[in-house]
Amino acid sequence: MGYQNEKTPAGETTGVNGVSDGGDLNHRQHTTVNCGEGKAQSAAERLFENGGENLLDAGLRAADRGWKIFPCKSDKTPLVQWSQAATTDPVTIAVWAKRWPGALWGRALPQDVVVVDLDMKHGKNGIREFEKLQSCNPEQFDAPRVATATGGLHIYTDAAGCDFKNTTDKIAPGVDTKTGGGYVIIPSGKTFRLSVADGPRYSQARGASVD
Repeated sequence: MGYQNEKTPAGETTGVNGVSDGGDLNHRQHTTVNCGEGKAQSAAERLFENGGENLLDAGLRAADRGWKIFPCKSDKTPLVQWSQAATTDPVTIAVWAKRWPGALWGRALPQDVVVVDLDMKHGKNGIREFEKLQSCNPEQFDAPRVATATGGLHIYTDAAGCDFKNTTDKIAPGVDTKTGGGYVIIPSGKTFRLSVADGPRYSQARGASVD
């Protein structure tokens, strides 16, 4: 998912399906990990899904992967000037976690990572719109995904040399893209959960232009 230069925890993958600037939803083949579906969830699986044991642990694990993070309120608005403050510094992260124990971590995205954000709020159904575009359920995608508190999904994608932009409802209602200059909430010890599932192989499907 664009983590070629980042350390990833067990279960994450590199490279996923993306939305091209020219209007295609590109499907690629990726390596996945079976997260033990159908079995009692182990402590390791819970740790993986939640990003860590608690807010501080999740933040330090994210920083150890090279992700620049910052604290957000429960409504996902930043508690700091995020574009300047986002960091991998463990001391700063520990101070934030102590000051705002109920916070969520935001991740400032690099330009080579794109997140397809499927919203399920304010009357939007991004998952349904995504299914129309891709002719498949997003949970079938062979890609890292984060389940959000409102029932939506973040699908992590690799920019693959394309010039992606941050968009809102441009591909379809409830289907947004986030990349460099934007941020997403990551698993912070609660609420947002990471999952990876095996999916079928895909052919290209046409979407709306995002330029």
